[in-house]
Amino acid sequence: MHRLGVCSWSLHPTSAPDLVTKVRACGLDAVQLALGPISSSDWPLAATAAALAGAGITPLSGMMAMVGEDYSTLDSIRDTGGLRPDATWPANLAAAPRVADAAAALHLPLVTFHAGFIPHDRHDSLRSVMIDRLRHFAAIFAKRGVAIALETGQESPAALLELLRELPEIGVNFDPANIILYGQGDPTAALRLLLPHLAQVHLKDALPTATPGTWGAEVPVGRGGVDWPSFFDHLGANHPSINLVIEREAGERRIDDIRAAASLAHSHGRSAGSGRATTSAARQPVSSLGCAVFGMGFMGRTHAAAYQSARASGIPCHLAAVYDADASHLSPLAPVSGNLPTSAPREQIFDPAHTRATTNLDEILADPAIHLVSICTYTDSHVELALRALAAGKHVLVEKPVATSLAQVEQLAAAAAQNPRLLCMPAMCMRFWPGWDWLHDAIVSHTYGRVRSATFRRLGTRPTWSPFYADAARSGGALLDLHIHDVDFLYWCFGAPEAVSSAGSLDHLTTLYHYAESPTLAPQAHITAEGGWDLDAAAGFSMRYTVVFDHATADFDSRREQPLLLHRAGITEPVPLAPGAGYLYEINYFVAAASAAATTSAQHRSRLCATLTDAASVTSILAAERSSLASGNRNEVAHRPHPLPSA
Repeated sequence: MHRLGVCSWSLHPTSAPDLVTKVRACGLDAVQLALGPISSSDWPLAATAAALAGAGITPLSGMMAMVGEDYSTLDSIRDTGGLRPDATWPANLAAAPRVADAAAALHLPLVTFHAGFIPHDRHDSLRSVMIDRLRHFAAIFAKRGVAIALETGQESPAALLELLRELPEIGVNFDPANIILYGQGDPTAALRLLLPHLAQVHLKDALPTATPGTWGAEVPVGRGGVDWPSFFDHLGANHPSINLVIEREAGERRIDDIRAAASLAHSHGRSAGSGRATTSAARQPVSSLGCAVFGMGFMGRTHAAAYQSARASGIPCHLAAVYDADASHLSPLAPVSGNLPTSAPREQIFDPAHTRATTNLDEILADPAIHLVSICTYTDSHVELALRALAAGKHVLVEKPVATSLAQVEQLAAAAAQNPRLLCMPAMCMRFWPGWDWLHDAIVSHTYGRVRSATFRRLGTRPTWSPFYADAARSGGALLDLHIHDVDFLYWCFGAPEAVSSAGSLDHLTTLYHYAESPTLAPQAHITAEGGWDLDAAAGFSMRYTVVFDHATADFDSRREQPLLLHRAGITEPVPLAPGAGYLYEINYFVAAASAAATTSAQHRSRLCATLTDAASVTSILAAERSSLASGNRNEVAHRPHPLPSA
């Protein structure tokens, strides 16, 4: 076992200090947190984190309770539980980003919840609806670097297994008592069936009901129908590093019952010390990820500064090395110019005493203390370097565009698929940019209705710090290097268009995207994007959007003091945004995902917020735009897989 903890809701705490007192009374030093009070600000997040840290209590995971659940009878929970009811789905969807944000801020790798009763019949339309909703939830949490897992019990183990095969990004929070309480058979047999999907285990016990259609009875661990010796034997043989969390939802002597459950776990060799245990050697996490940056131009320096900022904020990573083939680029001074704003300070961005600066790429690739690399070189070297980094066992964050051709992107995607323990993510920073992540969430959650029109503009001056950008054969011009941001964002929100109509040149173009009507797009919705870097230097850089929903208009302009304004019901309000640029949030996300990969098997990981499949689709859209520019005609988009909806 990795850690032994207790569910916070088992203790009925009234505050974070009260929770600390009760966890300590249980003789434990780890907890699964109910996230409702934290995401709603009833428990201030910073104060909660400080109280737990000050007491040496580790938050292991979180739990999301769904709106409107009624557990009074089996029939009532069947009708009201989880993501199943249409009446409560909008409220649960709206709550998910807040819960996910709280989990990410607390550095929780996992959030668990009850999905609700999922039909076993593959032809049941409700099953398809619930799968779509679960995908949506998984994407919301994955965007913030948090995995999700479903509580067992409300469907048969076989039905749950079939569901998980369709949703490999979702894991299982195995609760043996729920198998009994819901009448789903033998807990140990269910455990054996679901072992490959385990993300966490609850220690809870129950006795079966004698009256069909009613609940069984929860009892203290060791007094019910769970065969604990067999259960622990199977768990130890297959998941020696899984977290165990004691849950007690009945009884008047909960702390005593929890202490007894902890003793039972100790007696079966499932822990060491008060709540700690050894970690599986095969997936030993590192205390701080060693990060390296390849290419120290504007973007490489921006990544380097972001890693330094991440470390300063307490994220377990450090900038171990920077590489550039040109030694003159290895100065520790901060970036000076680029076509997107950056929050990197104009000062030394790394300390040469702690960060190795080298022109020897092999030296970095051979270093086992470097776990993750950012590839920020010129576009035509991205794929070659990413392939070498993957072959050397490194996680890879590769700057956009991944490559200038679809074939190259697919080559990298195929190689990454052969290394499932490693992550390879395209650095699509607008998915993390304050104000743009807000817009994405508003679009996919239908907060203000469907989109009737969306206009994006990204204009500036071509970067002058390198002649590479003036060579359209290598850089792809503004189409591929600048306009790609809006194309990726549109793909993230709406999927791939059926066709495009573009006018202009590689250095300044406007495109109309032809979409069919969808749940997100109103009839006759029109989506356009303009991108160019041929403006006079005095004009500066700007990125803007105007999105007209059924019930509101969102207006973003990067040059305003309040960049994002929301107009609705005749009133204009500024929307508060997180500070800084998206690069830091992107780096924070990828470091968290890479850290989680050290202790989570590939099949249990959440889908990355941006994937190489996404990059391939975006490359195809851009190729269609280039063809449309050349012909002056509407051009079909050839390669059109759709991303998972996310918020």
